[in-house]
Amino acid sequence: MPTVNPSLLLKKNDQELFSAGACHIFARELIDHFKEMDYDFCCMESEQWVHHINSGEKKFSPRRLVHVYARSGNLMIDIRGVRTEQEYLEEFISKNLANSGPNTYFCKVYTRACDLEELFKPKIFDPEKGWMNKDRLYLDDAFVSEAKDRATKVIQSNPSIYSVTNAMPDK
Repeated sequence: MPTVNPSLLLKKNDQELFSAGACHIFARELIDHFKEMDYDFCCMESEQWVHHINSGEKKFSPRRLVHVYARSGNLMIDIRGVRTEQEYLEEFISKNLANSGPNTYFCKVYTRACDLEELFKPKIFDPEKGWMNKDRLYLDDAFVSEAKDRATKVIQSNPSIYSVTNAMPDK
C-alpha cells in the first residue's frame, strides 16, 4: 500500500492517487454514489514466493493488502472503470512478477470482502503520515477529506464508466 507521504500523494493526478494510496476512499465513494447497484467492498491481498539469495531461503512473503475496490458479481470497479475481476487479477500478477526482479517466482492473489468499519478504523499513528488503519491505509482527516472530494468529482464527471449497468451485455 502507500509508501509516499500523504501530502505528496495528494499532489499526484487522480489516476495515481486512487491507484496507489487512496483506493479505499475511491471505493467508498463509488459505493455511496451507486447505492442502487449494491456494490460490495473488496480487498485484494497478495504474497510472493521469494528466493532470498543470501540465505538460500525460499518462502512466501507475508500477505499484504494491495488494493481496495468496489465489486458486483464478477465485475470490479475502481478508478479505471469496470472490468472483470479475473482480468484485473491476471494483470496484477503479470505486472507484479515483471517488476519484482529475478528472485520472485510466483505471486498468489486473494480477494475478500472488506468491512467498511475496519477499513476506516484508525489503528496506527505516524507523526509524518497521520492516522492509518491496520493495513497502513491513510485515514488522516485532511487526507480523507481532500481525496473524498476528488473522488466525488471524478465519479460525477463520468458516472457511466463506473456503472456495471453499462458494462452488462444487452439482453
